[in-house]
Amino acid sequence: MKQDVCSTGYAISVPDGVTVNLTGTVTSPCWLARYNTSQEGSASVWNNRGHLGPLIFSGSNPSNPAQIVARFTKGTTLGNNPSYIHDNYAYGVANIAHCEFYGGGIFSAWSAGYYTNTLFFRCNPGITSWQGGSSCAFQNCLYWNSGLYLNRSSGNAHYATWLIQDTAFDGSNYYISISDGLSGNPAYTFFDHNAYLQGGNQTVPAGQHDLSVTNYYWQAGPLGSFYQLTNSPLINADTNTTADQVGLYHFTGQ
Repeated sequence: MKQDVCSTGYAISVPDGVTVNLTGTVTSPCWLARYNTSQEGSASVWNNRGHLGPLIFSGSNPSNPAQIVARFTKGTTLGNNPSYIHDNYAYGVANIAHCEFYGGGIFSAWSAGYYTNTLFFRCNPGITSWQGGSSCAFQNCLYWNSGLYLNRSSGNAHYATWLIQDTAFDGSNYYISISDGLSGNPAYTFFDHNAYLQGGNQTVPAGQHDLSVTNYYWQAGPLGSFYQLTNSPLINADTNTTADQVGLYHFTGQ
């Protein structure tokens, strides 16, 4: 653990060649929480929260990047607290699956982030792809009253790839903001089979097979609050991808 670079506060710094593993289970998840939510430190030694933590990429070598691997991890933070993962303009790769983030955000400028089957609950990821290695992918995710900000420049020597597929956006306060110097170049942009509330923001470009719904009719189930009815139009909406192809077969009931 170290003090944030160019900031007050503390975080776990992940340098070149180092992997941080957060490996929980469906019934016993890992928890990622800011130190100022703990009883011991909030108003005493660690009273400065900074803006970068709690996990910071600090790598400088894209051929041997720092890595954060999370499975069945839940992140929680107070309002207006810093991002869960921040790169502070350093290389790294985040590989996140079957996780939930409540509040806060995620920021990337040089690092890559790949998110599968992840819930963003009032959590706002921001990806500013300033390097070729700062690609991102969101597969089978849910944004609930959350924002997604993507920015990509056409001036880079190597372009970052963006993928958003089989992902749902819900809630009266969700938003999608995309500033793309590549104008959705299909060689680097893969948006399709996503679902939105009618009248809400959509990706630009939109996907050929995107869906709009008036209500998702979420149902509570044994593992959370976001199950679909058996007659939902979202079931089997992506006929090109099956659950086993994206490592989700063990989450399905049919």
